[in-house]
Amino acid sequence: LRSNPEVLQRFFFFFLAKKPVDRYPSIQLLFEDLVTLTAIDEANEQLIDTLNIETVELPAAEWRRESVASAPVETIRDYTPPKPPENRLSIVALPFEDEHPAPEHQHFRNGFLIDLFGELTRRRAVWVMPMAAVLPFQNNTLTAREIGATLGVNMVLHGKLSRLDDHCNIYACAIAAESGTPVWEKYYQVLSDELLIVQETLAATIVNDLLEETGISAAAKHNPSAEKKPVAKPSESQPAAPAAKNGHANGVAHTTESQPEKPVQPKPAIAKPAAAKAQPRQTSPQPAHAAATHHPAEKTPRHSARQPSPAAQTAATEDSTAMVQHYYQQAVSHLENCTIDDLRISKSAFKKVLDLAPEFAPAIAGISKIYNILGLYGAYAPNTVMPRALQFAYRALEKQPTLSEGLICLGNVLAVYEWDWKNARLCFEQGLRQHPDDANAWHWYALNLLSPMGENEAALQALHRAAQLQPDAALIKTAIARQYLLNRQPEKAIARANILLAEQPDYSWINFILGQAHAMLGEWSAAMPHFQAGLKHHNQNSTALAIFANAAAQVGRRDLAMKVLRQLRNSVSRQYVSSYDIAVICVGLDDHKLALKWLDNAVKERACSLIHLAADPLMEPLRADAAFSALLQQMNLSIHSAEAVNQ
Repeated sequence: LRSNPEVLQRFFFFFLAKKPVDRYPSIQLLFEDLVTLTAIDEANEQLIDTLNIETVELPAAEWRRESVASAPVETIRDYTPPKPPENRLSIVALPFEDEHPAPEHQHFRNGFLIDLFGELTRRRAVWVMPMAAVLPFQNNTLTAREIGATLGVNMVLHGKLSRLDDHCNIYACAIAAESGTPVWEKYYQVLSDELLIVQETLAATIVNDLLEETGISAAAKHNPSAEKKPVAKPSESQPAAPAAKNGHANGVAHTTESQPEKPVQPKPAIAKPAAAKAQPRQTSPQPAHAAATHHPAEKTPRHSARQPSPAAQTAATEDSTAMVQHYYQQAVSHLENCTIDDLRISKSAFKKVLDLAPEFAPAIAGISKIYNILGLYGAYAPNTVMPRALQFAYRALEKQPTLSEGLICLGNVLAVYEWDWKNARLCFEQGLRQHPDDANAWHWYALNLLSPMGENEAALQALHRAAQLQPDAALIKTAIARQYLLNRQPEKAIARANILLAEQPDYSWINFILGQAHAMLGEWSAAMPHFQAGLKHHNQNSTALAIFANAAAQVGRRDLAMKVLRQLRNSVSRQYVSSYDIAVICVGLDDHKLALKWLDNAVKERACSLIHLAADPLMEPLRADAAFSALLQQMNLSIHSAEAVNQ
């Protein structure tokens, strides 16, 4: 089957699919594929002779270009691509290139292209070239510009897919067909185990971002067809979440509609946790699949002969409770380690808990915490994981409105991703009242809310409280040293960092704190060895590379800084690289204009590091620029946060 044309592969995949959702979504798409299959069958006779002379007359690239690329357009008589209208922007979506092709990936690639076409055709602002006109251009050497010129469209949307063990990277790019220059590009990242679940919303997010960020979405804002798009029913493990504020397109991981112009505000009872505390406990809502069969307790039918005895039911319940506790403790234990492997195990254990007890709110909050961690430490793009963290936090609080873990997770997302500082503070403070011995809650409260707001002494007090609760936590001790950096107290940062390094010599990240502190004091001979020591263990971490490159540029090694910059730019299709990290390198290279441009990109992608923009010593050279203040205002912050540090 793999040796046949891709349209034939898709035809069989759709018809052999077991689940209805995986079959042809419309008669129109089925008809287009049938037309293309008929045309390709007639064209095959003309291609055979060309293929036979490949090694004799033409190099491989040439015969592919002449036969496979041009023959379908010029020799297929049954289908002629329509002419795009002159009064509307015309666009064609090409199949995304798969950097790691495999049979099991092909189904996603085909379905993803169909979803892209479906999303584009719902937009009034653009005219879309039918998919039947696109299929002949698969697997050929024509450039996107040449394909666009052949079809006569204004814009070409294409990209790359890269699937690794635990995630999938998607790079999307739109080019102007006339000039061949990119007019828009963006990077997305999706967890592999949720790829098929979010396939449709991923396509919607890409189309939304393309139309918004290129300035052509105005006509699509009131698109009736888009408004009538049916909302996919959320599964038990994939509940629908509220849209982000300000129309931010974060649908990759949480939205089910392509309507960024109509943001959904957080539910009042949860967004204002002080009110939620006084609410009586509500009956937990039933999952969608159970709603049809659930009956109130007073209407439950009497036991029949086929039902287990009360004693057997009691024993089964006890066994189930024991398993829930076992998996929950396993999940919590691995969650404390914060490595990617441990987080994966923790998430799997939390899901097993929910399989046994779907209403167990602490497990739902635990999944929210995992997504929070993945976003905070740059393992995944914020628009991939933070909406999921928000989603599961809301779901946990729907089950148990005063759950401290849910309130803390919600507060963290509202601060780091939504920049809703007022409601974030309410969530943090109520969560800490419910559970004052939660070290992680004090840690996040200090570093992700108090510090960005310029409340530096309060932040240090909260971090010291966290350290008392978890004396051996290197992450919290590092946060204390970093807070001294943000407070412009490098001597205290060095003292704290040296204590931690003496206690845990293998904890290499503290070297970056030491390096920055010595750099603030002008002690570059002491700073650079620390940067190099840290980089030995973190040479794939974009934040570590950016800090090192910034320092290298300042000591005259611009060549090293430029090398790191190129490395990070080239790795965008393989891993998430924060625009904030690129901006850090540009500041070191003394290119303030470019640094501000990358910071603007960071605001659009909601990079988690942005919350410390006002006080970050690495951004000191930009602070006097009016554009810098404008960026802070977009985050509902102001320059006073930095002024509080200086005072």
